[in-house]
Amino acid sequence: MYLLQDIYIFFLNIIFKVTGKIKSETRTRMIQIICFIFPVYFILYFTDNLWRWLHNYGFETMIHYFGTFVLLIITALSIEGPLKRVKWNRPLFWSIEICGFAMFVISFIHPVGSGYRAFALMLMFIYPCLYFVWNNRRDYYVLFDAISVAMVAVMILYLLYCIFNASQGNLYMTEDNRVYADASNPNLFALFGLGGFTSALYLLVEKRESKGWLIFSGLGIASGFSIMMMGQSRITLLISIINVLVVIFFFYKYCIKKNNIFKQSIAIILMIVMIAAGSVISKAVPRLQNTAYQKQIAAEYEKQGLEAPAADPEQNEDSVINRLIPEEGATLNDYSSSRFTYWKGYARELNMLGNDFSKADWDKMTQKNIYHAHNNFLEMGFRFGIPVGILFLFIELVAGCVTLGYLFMNRKKETYLIYPVIFMVAFTVGSMLEISTLPFEREIPFFFFIALAPIFDRTLNRKDKCEEPEELKEANN
Repeated sequence: MYLLQDIYIFFLNIIFKVTGKIKSETRTRMIQIICFIFPVYFILYFTDNLWRWLHNYGFETMIHYFGTFVLLIITALSIEGPLKRVKWNRPLFWSIEICGFAMFVISFIHPVGSGYRAFALMLMFIYPCLYFVWNNRRDYYVLFDAISVAMVAVMILYLLYCIFNASQGNLYMTEDNRVYADASNPNLFALFGLGGFTSALYLLVEKRESKGWLIFSGLGIASGFSIMMMGQSRITLLISIINVLVVIFFFYKYCIKKNNIFKQSIAIILMIVMIAAGSVISKAVPRLQNTAYQKQIAAEYEKQGLEAPAADPEQNEDSVINRLIPEEGATLNDYSSSRFTYWKGYARELNMLGNDFSKADWDKMTQKNIYHAHNNFLEMGFRFGIPVGILFLFIELVAGCVTLGYLFMNRKKETYLIYPVIFMVAFTVGSMLEISTLPFEREIPFFFFIALAPIFDRTLNRKDKCEEPEELKEANN
């Protein structure tokens, strides 16, 4: 553990001799600007035609290395001074290192799929390097703010783009009115909204004392919620409900003083109002699309001298709430969109070293052409073997235990710690029910691995956190 830190210290202190010549404020601005790459990247990645092009021409793996390169740039710009050893969370560190090493070795034994070897290298070296730099700094809110602001800003602009397309009758929807815009399916569209919605919740808590940031975070909450509701994803709705309750609990436990409680509750009131506004938007946009589309149809019929067919009065009635209600006679597997079928198929293929991904029989395993188990333990176990699946699950378990401490025993009342809490919730639920594994394939795992930065710091949430650990004093002096 300390050997890896010493390697980081040697190389990063050399890098700081160059980056240190740039003013700290300028480097922070550069990080904030670079962070806009990530939400734009996610939009481009889930765009159906672009993804198929990347996949068909073999560029899918390269984009994971590109994301890794961007993280390295952020890490280099984040160094604020000569680095010293820090005390890491040993169970989390060793589980990540062993998991990454096993993944890397197995990726040479048989094909494991695009992006997973890059992910293994990130687990072993890139993420610990990022954590090490920020463990030295400890102003984690600077990193969280930069990524959250970028995500929310891009999401708001993307919603405006969707509204414009709807006004032109060009917003893509399924027959049951689930919006997917440029994505390959509505769930991907909704998951992008979840990433922005959760980021906006963080900003609402962390920036609650600034009116301008409150308005910005409120717009983000409305935009994110409307995108999730338009995509009609039940999983994103479940995660959002849990996180809203978590934010309310965290807010009243750590952010409210005894006097003038109502005035201090404006942020929570704003959150509720903007969620309601997002719900209204999610209904209005499909109606706008259908109205514009009907006008296009009417115009085409008019050119031919024919009478346009009457619009279906029921076409706007479908919603995620309707999808929460099981259809009559539906089984639990039907209600879960065949996830039990996926899980059983993957579970039958589990072994100790994983399977050749290129030879997987998806039709046999999932009874559909589905390439993911929609469960991280089964997915990692299928690709890399049961031990790796258990290690990946253990990483979540350790991180979850630490974030529970942030939620219930936040000794210093650091409000930025809501970030790892809410993204831990999103990742935990998503990892059980959705495609939520690779950080540069989906938004939530990306945010989750960023959120591990303070969790890596073993002394952060302790009463003596400002004191240097005894075992490091001699090494650092």
